[in-house]
Amino acid sequence: MICFSGVRIEPSSKFPQFNGVPGLTDIALGLGRMPRFAGQTRTWWTGLHHSLVCEHIASCLADSSNHRLRLLCLLHDAHEAVTSDVPAFFKSKELSNWQEEIDERFFKAFGLWPISDEEHAFIKKVDNLALRIEAELFGPPNIMCHLVESEGFTWIARDIQFEFPKPDDTNGLMSPAAQRFYELFAQLIGRSVHNRRDDIPQTRKD
Repeated sequence: MICFSGVRIEPSSKFPQFNGVPGLTDIALGLGRMPRFAGQTRTWWTGLHHSLVCEHIASCLADSSNHRLRLLCLLHDAHEAVTSDVPAFFKSKELSNWQEEIDERFFKAFGLWPISDEEHAFIKKVDNLALRIEAELFGPPNIMCHLVESEGFTWIARDIQFEFPKPDDTNGLMSPAAQRFYELFAQLIGRSVHNRRDDIPQTRKD
C-alpha cells in the first residue's frame, strides 16, 4: 500500500522492511474519501466524519479536559486509511490483526502507546454509539431493524445534524472535515502524550 505521502505500509508478516506509518494527511484523505456502511447510505457520510463524531461523543461522555481519550477516539480508525473500511461481518481475523499492527505503529509514533484495557473499552463504547446514531441519521432504509437504537442520545444526534462539517466535493486534503481533523489533532496531541487517564467516565444521561 502506497500512501499519498509516499510512505509504503505493509503487514510486517509479509514485508517487514515496509513497516511505515500513515501520516495525518494520509489518514484525512483516505478516510475523507471512504464511505461509511460500504456506501449504502441515504446520504454521503465518510469515515472521517465518523472519526469526528467519535471525538465529539468522547468529549461529551468524558470530561472535556481528558484530551487523551478524545484523541484516541478521533484516531481509532486511522488504520482504515490503509486497509479500507470493511463491514464487521466480512472482516477476517487476519485483517483485524493487520489493523491492530498498524494502530500500534501509529500510536507509538505519536507517543500514545500503550492503550489500556479501560481505554479500549471506552473507545468501543463510543464507536458503537456512533454507529447507531449514524445509522439512524444516514444509514440505509430499515437498518434499525437490525440494530438496537441509541435511545437517550438525541442531544448527540442533534449536534451531528447541525454542527458538523458536511461532506462536499472539495479536494479531500482541504475539505472542511479534514481541516477540522487537523485542528482537533493539533489541539489534543500536546496535552495527550504521556498523560494517560484510566479514570474512564460513566455514560452521560440526558
